[in-house]
Amino acid sequence: MTTLHTAFLIFELGLAIAVVIYLHSSTISLWRGAPFVPTRTKAIRQILKKANLQKGMKFLELGCGDGRVVCQAVKEFNITGQGVDVSRLWLWIASLRAWRLGIGNRVKFKHQNILQTDLSSADIIYIYMMPRFLDAHGDIFHKAIEEGALVISHTFEIKTLQRYEQSVVNHGNSFTYFYQRT
Repeated sequence: MTTLHTAFLIFELGLAIAVVIYLHSSTISLWRGAPFVPTRTKAIRQILKKANLQKGMKFLELGCGDGRVVCQAVKEFNITGQGVDVSRLWLWIASLRAWRLGIGNRVKFKHQNILQTDLSSADIIYIYMMPRFLDAHGDIFHKAIEEGALVISHTFEIKTLQRYEQSVVNHGNSFTYFYQRT
């Protein structure tokens, strides 16, 4: 077997393994709350501007996927952040993103079910989950809001939080909902 042939077989094997890992991670994410759907950069900018982030705040992204929202918040507003996800593949990609942006010391990523995540230290909590998840578990954000956190839900309303002050950002093809105590 030639060296080129061997290299090609190794490449194919690596590609096949990557596809299997991707499909496995996507299945786990979908089963636990939402498939990976990246938030558009323009929408992220609008969301972060509306959130009124200040130096020293702590930003928590639940179901962070590739970490694009928390990384942009940390980079642009000089804050600290944490991303939580059930997919080790997406967390690895998010960590690479943070390293590439030079913010790896200010953003951490954690492999965990978001229902087991401590929300108490977060000033801003960002989530992009399916309505069935939000309807079933929306009450977990109640205590965080009562302690002063701003909860941001991209695309879908959290019906259990309608008693709080709510504002909406229209991105043209989607909405983002902001919930906080008045």
